[in-house]
Amino acid sequence: MVFDMGGSPLIHECIARFMRSGKLDAHVEALRRMYAEKCAAISESLEEHASNWLQFQRPEGGFFLWAECLGMSSDEMSQKATDAGVMFPTGSNFFIDRATDTTHVRIAFSQATLDQLRDAGPRLRAALTQT
Repeated sequence: MVFDMGGSPLIHECIARFMRSGKLDAHVEALRRMYAEKCAAISESLEEHASNWLQFQRPEGGFFLWAECLGMSSDEMSQKATDAGVMFPTGSNFFIDRATDTTHVRIAFSQATLDQLRDAGPRLRAALTQT
């Protein structure tokens, strides 16, 4: 007997029915298109408006991009971004030894709207150019 630690039988049944309906592949493809559009929106915004402060390669999939901070620490970058309404964690949050990384940030794009993602670059630039 296998016990899954309390997963909802109702949710399991709904997922099973959806998978049997033949609609799963189309749904997954729609999600891929949506996340690709979100990735493009944040990437283009940051490339256009914040390339003096962030360097990154566009991810080929996933829900976030990993960027290197140029000219300041990731802590300083994250704080300035937060002050401008653009929030992302420093890369050190993803290491056991938090001192391992002081130059990277992880920018998630899965939950934000396209408008928010397009606005991230200009907001970040404004925060970073203030004296």
